[in-house]
Amino acid sequence: MPVELLGPAPTVDAQAQGSAFLALLKQTPPPVGTMLVALVTGAGESEKGFRLSGKAIIRYDGDTFVYAQTNSEDFERWRVKLAAELRDGSVFVTSGVTAQDHIVVNGAAQLLSEELKDATGGP
Repeated sequence: MPVELLGPAPTVDAQAQGSAFLALLKQTPPPVGTMLVALVTGAGESEKGFRLSGKAIIRYDGDTFVYAQTNSEDFERWRVKLAAELRDGSVFVTSGVTAQDHIVVNGAAQLLSEELKDATGGP
């Protein structure tokens, strides 16, 4: 049945999987609070990218970054573009990394702290 999509749901049942939206079903609506499964179609094209743990994301100076391990001892901060932050805490990154990159998940904030400390000559 066609519905009018109102937008993302402000709260979501923790057991629901996938994204949650509010929609208005005008013909024969089910009882209030009924959870429905829907197929959302659109004219847009799918985006290519990578799903990463949200713990890998660093927000600094108005931008979004990850740290990548470039060899056995070195790490670099790379700017990334987020297309979405997902309910499970992961993010969908559409640019800035490749499938071959080694992205830091645990300890990314500590790497930023060390980088900034080195840049300012801090202790």
